[in-house]
Amino acid sequence: MTNKITRTELATIFKTMRINHPRIDNLAVECEGARRSSRIAPHESKGWMEMFAVSGSGKSHAVKVYIEKYVVPNVIAEGLFPATMPPSEIARRQVKVMHVTLNEKANRESLFTDVLLRLGADVTPNAKIGTLRRQLYSYLRGENDPINNPEQKRPCELLILDEIQHLSEGAMRQIAGRSTKTYESTGTTVTDALKFMMIEGMVPILFVGVPEASIHLSVDKQLKTRHNLTINFEPLKWSSDADAALFTNYCGKLGIMVHRHGLLPNVSNLLANDIPHRLWAASGGLIGLATRLVEEAVYHAWEAGKNEIGVDELAMAVDTRGIPQDYCIYNPFREGVIPSNDGHD
Repeated sequence: MTNKITRTELATIFKTMRINHPRIDNLAVECEGARRSSRIAPHESKGWMEMFAVSGSGKSHAVKVYIEKYVVPNVIAEGLFPATMPPSEIARRQVKVMHVTLNEKANRESLFTDVLLRLGADVTPNAKIGTLRRQLYSYLRGENDPINNPEQKRPCELLILDEIQHLSEGAMRQIAGRSTKTYESTGTTVTDALKFMMIEGMVPILFVGVPEASIHLSVDKQLKTRHNLTINFEPLKWSSDADAALFTNYCGKLGIMVHRHGLLPNVSNLLANDIPHRLWAASGGLIGLATRLVEEAVYHAWEAGKNEIGVDELAMAVDTRGIPQDYCIYNPFREGVIPSNDGHD
């Protein structure tokens, strides 16, 4: 696909790219551990993990890679899907690890409905919350299909809830018995529902969202005590050898993937000319934003009739996307990397 295509097509092709890195492997270790815990003690209460990071970190993409790389082979081996089916389609249809993105202003009804639909349930329009809860619990316990599932094996071993910032804000209430007016945040009906799902032993949960979303999980003491782990997806620091190596390796793979997906005739060497350090500075250490800048650079390579991308195309990408969309405030490909005073360089 070396002929020029639209920006929309280009963005879509980039979304189909799958590049593994150590943070995805770490995510997989913790998620697979949560799945094993579901099988070890299916009826015991469950806990939750969190993965919070700013937009552009690549966290949702990491979840997709984890499911396709680790979960899909598992469900194929169990005979749940044929090996001939595309991995992306199996990932979308399997429910061993459900990846559910919350709608804006999510409530209990929309949450239960979204999860039930992913489980393949028929949901009655305008069903009351009690009905939805009973139906969801029955599905999560494996009770809904006694003929094909006589042992009532749990169909879902991990629930990943994405964009949890879409939960409604918790209420503020005055604490009784205080001499001064002191207030505390209270949980939402959705966090209460999730808490009781875990108490009832339904399924462990991984919450994914922006850092500000953590408030939704910190206002309920009972919910906080069920917290098991925080998965690191913070911006990469160039001052960390491990982070710098991760980012550099990712750049090298990205240059290969651009060619492999037929976007440019040649492999782009994104390890030359200090490109990883400059791309790190332009993206704030966020893999997702770095990928978008490379995507923009491919577009400029098309415009100039180039067979690969290099410093010139990346500099233009920062001019046309990085700075206008607030990825960065200067162009490291034109000015060099300016050392920062915040400890991230």
